[in-house]
Amino acid sequence: MGGGRGGPGAGGATWIVAAAGARTGADGVAGSSWTMSPFTRHDELFPLLQSDGATFACPVSGKPVRWREAYVFSPAAVVRDGRVYLLFRAEDAVGTRGGTSRIGLAESRGGFHFEADPLPVLYPDRDVFLEYEREGGGEDPRVVEREDGTYVMTYTAFSGTLARLSVATSPDLRTWTKHGLAVGKAVGGRYANLWSKSGAIVCRRVGDRLVATKVNGRYWMYWGETDIYLAVSDDLVEREPVLKEKRTGKRLGALFGKGQYEVLFDRLDPSAVIARCERYFLRAERQNEVSGQMENTAFVEGVVSFRGKWFVYYTMAEGGIGVATSDRPRTTYAPESV
Repeated sequence: MGGGRGGPGAGGATWIVAAAGARTGADGVAGSSWTMSPFTRHDELFPLLQSDGATFACPVSGKPVRWREAYVFSPAAVVRDGRVYLLFRAEDAVGTRGGTSRIGLAESRGGFHFEADPLPVLYPDRDVFLEYEREGGGEDPRVVEREDGTYVMTYTAFSGTLARLSVATSPDLRTWTKHGLAVGKAVGGRYANLWSKSGAIVCRRVGDRLVATKVNGRYWMYWGETDIYLAVSDDLVEREPVLKEKRTGKRLGALFGKGQYEVLFDRLDPSAVIARCERYFLRAERQNEVSGQMENTAFVEGVVSFRGKWFVYYTMAEGGIGVATSDRPRTTYAPESV
């Protein structure tokens, strides 16, 4: 249900992607001249946010619901005005599919200790997108900035049976406007009713901001769950999947299959894999990380540059949020929130 990727580096080959989405289990730590790893895990802080009884007046049911009663996990991360913000997924215990998800906001001065807003910032509502979100809600956000400071979120709208990658924008991380399906209009609507998740937009680092950047005149997005694909956009709202030719016709081009690695892409061709670490840089280890909704899994969705370090925010077993940091030079990398 999670996954991740991320942004530009330096020299002739500069796209770095930390791709998560597979079961953990291999020993060893990734590390090379171009990687962000090794990371120092801060296990004493796990989980960064706790589930609790915070209530929210659900506009769909018309009833109050404990919107983060079950699990708090899958955070995107953003640095804004010298603070780190997490946009996290929280599940209630009400939905027929194991709980309805909503997206909340938490804030930290130092990147380690967070205080969550009492109400969600994105949730199923009585709007034109309710058919996509009624049972499952909104899941697994990833966030970047546009040049003008507007935030662009990709998230999963889950109907209870079908996951659809969707887009929302915000001027301040708290007020969000939904724009619908990320690839819903492409090729005459061919992908509107196909399973789609996990959209990470290629960006560059500007100070501690991660700003969406064009490659060859267009914005690029890595997306997919068991396989990773590409899509291009002119406006960061609507996208067209990148196809590749096969003898039997055109199909979506998978870059590579399952795994949790750091991957280096060419800065002029986001589809060209130049190098890839063959060993995991993060995995579930402790008992409270191994057990959860999805056992023995680790997902990375949030990466920020903050106070001279890389901060990685991850989910273990779809049940809790952790943080790891790296001191590798920031001048070489510009990873996207995963």
